[in-house]
Amino acid sequence: MPGFSQDDRDARLAAAREYVTRSVADRGVTDIIEQMWQPMVPTLEKNSGKALTEDQLTRIDALYQEAFGSKLLELMLAQDEVMAELMTLSEIEALRDFYATEIGRAVMMKLPTVLADQQPQIMTMVQTTMPEITTELLAIVAGQ
Repeated sequence: MPGFSQDDRDARLAAAREYVTRSVADRGVTDIIEQMWQPMVPTLEKNSGKALTEDQLTRIDALYQEAFGSKLLELMLAQDEVMAELMTLSEIEALRDFYATEIGRAVMMKLPTVLADQQPQIMTMVQTTMPEITTELLAIVAGQ
């Protein structure tokens, strides 16, 4: 952020790191990764013409956990740098302090589920809208 001293950035980064470390420790990545593959299940079942078995679901989860676990954790832990660049110290401290409350932690723990619940609707909306705008999009790209 222009105009901020290195000391201020260091303070923002320290506060952000405190929040990120606490929130990542609470949430972990297992549930987030599960939310990545679960929306695909209906499509996989539709395409195969049969319901996936518990064994198949377990194997899909294991595949995703192995493929994305450490990478997602690394990305999540790097949020402190992004927060320090985008937010003021007051904003980061307010988020950290809110998260430290019982209600704040409960709200923040539920937000990924809110997003996951809306993801299939968002995907459907994009899939149904893209055919409507593709011609115009291609015209824009072609410079027309």
